[in-house]
Amino acid sequence: MRIMLPIDKGPMPNELADAIRRVKTTPNTTMNWKSLDGRERGAVLRSLLKEQGGLCAYCTDRIDEDSAHVEHIVPQSAGAGSDDRNSVDYKNLLAVCDGFRGNAAGLTCDRARGNALLTVNPLKHETLSSIRYGRDGENISG
Repeated sequence: MRIMLPIDKGPMPNELADAIRRVKTTPNTTMNWKSLDGRERGAVLRSLLKEQGGLCAYCTDRIDEDSAHVEHIVPQSAGAGSDDRNSVDYKNLLAVCDGFRGNAAGLTCDRARGNALLTVNPLKHETLSSIRYGRDGENISG
C-alpha cells in the first residue's frame, strides 16, 4: 500500500532566488516557470528530490533527476497569465515520477491528475489522513 508523501518544505535553492532577482531587475520580462533556464530548473529539481528523500510526492516510488520532473501544487493553468509568480514559488513545487504506470489508462500521479486542483496536499499533513485504501490497494477516498 502506498500513501502520499507528507512533505516539509525547506528553503528555496539559491539558483531560484537568483533567477527571481534577475527577472525582477530585467525590464520587459515576466516571471514564470519558463523564465528559468535548464541549470535553474535542475537546481530546483535537485532541491526537491533532496527534501523528499528521492521519493515521488504522490506514489512514493523512488525517483532521481532522470526519472522525475517538477510538479506544481496549484497548476500553472490556474496562474495569473504570463507573469505567474506562483509557478516559481518554491512552496508550490514538488518532485514527482513520470506518471506513466499503474491504472488502466497507464497514467498515475500528476499525469492522471492533469490540471485538477489537489484535494489532498502533501504540504498539509492533516489532509493526508483522508486517504483510504481497500484490501486490494485501490484508493477508496472521497
